[in-house]
Amino acid sequence: MRPHHYLVLLSFIVGLTLSLPSCGTTIDDAIENAATEETALDGTTDTGTPDINNLTGDNLTDDTVDGDTVTTTNLNGMVVMGPVEGATVSVYVLNEDGTRGDLITTTTTDVEGKYSFDEEITGSVAVVVTGGTYIDEATGDTVVIPDDYELMTLLSEAEGRENVGVTALTTIASMRASETAVEKGLATAIDAANKDVATTFGLDGVDIVTVTPDDLTDPDEDVDVNSDETGHGLILAAFTQMGLDAEITAENLLLLLENFADDYSDGTLDGKGKNPKGLKNALSHTPDQALNGLTNAVENFLDRNDRNNSGIKSDDWKNRDRGNSGKKDTGDSTDGSTGTDDSGDTTVSTTAP
Repeated sequence: MRPHHYLVLLSFIVGLTLSLPSCGTTIDDAIENAATEETALDGTTDTGTPDINNLTGDNLTDDTVDGDTVTTTNLNGMVVMGPVEGATVSVYVLNEDGTRGDLITTTTTDVEGKYSFDEEITGSVAVVVTGGTYIDEATGDTVVIPDDYELMTLLSEAEGRENVGVTALTTIASMRASETAVEKGLATAIDAANKDVATTFGLDGVDIVTVTPDDLTDPDEDVDVNSDETGHGLILAAFTQMGLDAEITAENLLLLLENFADDYSDGTLDGKGKNPKGLKNALSHTPDQALNGLTNAVENFLDRNDRNNSGIKSDDWKNRDRGNSGKKDTGDSTDGSTGTDDSGDTTVSTTAP
């Protein structure tokens, strides 16, 4: 997406437990013992105080040093369109009004679309992805993402979050949240936008940020038609199938997704987003027309596309147990086609996919 727009999976490992060799020994005790008993923390005999900066995650605890908690936040995850290789992942400060602040750090995704940061990251942030390549799930073609096209996820608080992803859906939600941050407050705006987008795209009750989408083209993927992960993965695959069905090139499909984000910035897919003039350039499909075509795309991907290696067919999807849907590892479930977000706004679900 272009820099002025806000149109990928990642997880936080927070509070890395840092333990000393002796059970129950605090860092302060270890320092005192090392100095008085002339025994260093690596087991060698030495006199003096060990260098706290050289202690590793294998021998630190989450105890305190001079009143400060010693913890490490490792922000890592995956960029998903399919998995995006060679993309630049940048983390920015996120201001209370939803605008982007200073750059904190950057890294690059690997061949599986994964990336990791060593820096401790806390507070409100925008995770922005540019460039890279991915395999179109519907066609198998390699797609190059332009360097000026952005995918994004917004977080009101980075510390303590796990499995935070960045996808096309989180990008759409991010632009909506940016537009409503001043009105609703940043945290409420982000949460409401993520819930609304999930419901709009037939994923009611699914956390589009923390639920890792399954790759239905991978025959080794552990899919479950009732799981949030498989449902999330299917909707993302349906986006690419929609492009194939409508003979939309991969580049123009990215444009359409950009227009989804722009159009939905006002909370409704009606061709009247923040930049309606730009929406007129959305080829033969406007976002609301494309959303209506998503049902057929789901069916076509499951029943007619040889790249679907999940074994799931459209009848399985239609007859899935919505009441027992949830994450594979927890079995949590949420059901319903309408509801209200934390701001009190009514969320409306399509009848499909």
